[in-house]
Amino acid sequence: FWYTETMFVFQDSTYSQQLLIPSTGLPLKTKIYAAVRATNLDGRWNVLMDYCYTTPSGNPSDELRYDLFLSCDKDPQTTIIENGKSQMGRFSFEVFRFVKHKNQKMSTVFLHCVTKLCRADDCPFLVPICSNRERRDVGERTTWSPQSTSGNAVISAGPIITRSGRNQQTFSVDFRNFRKLGKCFAAQSPPSGPPFQLNAVTSALISGIVVLGITSIFFFVWSLTLLHRKWPNTSVLSGIRNPVFS
Repeated sequence: FWYTETMFVFQDSTYSQQLLIPSTGLPLKTKIYAAVRATNLDGRWNVLMDYCYTTPSGNPSDELRYDLFLSCDKDPQTTIIENGKSQMGRFSFEVFRFVKHKNQKMSTVFLHCVTKLCRADDCPFLVPICSNRERRDVGERTTWSPQSTSGNAVISAGPIITRSGRNQQTFSVDFRNFRKLGKCFAAQSPPSGPPFQLNAVTSALISGIVVLGITSIFFFVWSLTLLHRKWPNTSVLSGIRNPVFS
């Protein structure tokens, strides 16, 4: 039978708004919602995602890749929302960049999924159950045959363009904080004028003390001058003849 599988990427958990990538790229750790959808497919078949991964190029066979999920091995930031329950598989992950692009302002990530079709009645037994006990139970009741699945197909989407984590928003926030810190430091710093300024009372008190000191010195000098004038002149007295002793 003939059918078509397509992968779409969305920006919301309702899968209603397709992802729009700005010209500057997506910020790292942006959550992306992906869906693999089959069309023109008989209702007896569902879509089963076996393996989803990313590559830095559009080549699904690129040796450089990062696994989102493979059976029970899953990236911690990846969530499988629906798998094997309908003709659409859904999951979400956080966008990232490959190490080889660390020095680039913008980088690309391509998304790939290896899928197959399974009969609706057999899909629950084909979806991996990652609890040890449940896995043993499934093994005991599994009765499907190779005819329960169709061949594998690789579905791709992209590029998903990301930008460096060193963006202008982070820098501007840090710069604003730095300016606020500078203002606080300036407010706490001493003024640029003289380190000690006299108020009016202190100035008047010091001026009074200075005037009083000058006045005291003046009176002291004036008193000495008066005493010097009243003191008898010894040189004159020594020249007078006393008739008593003649």
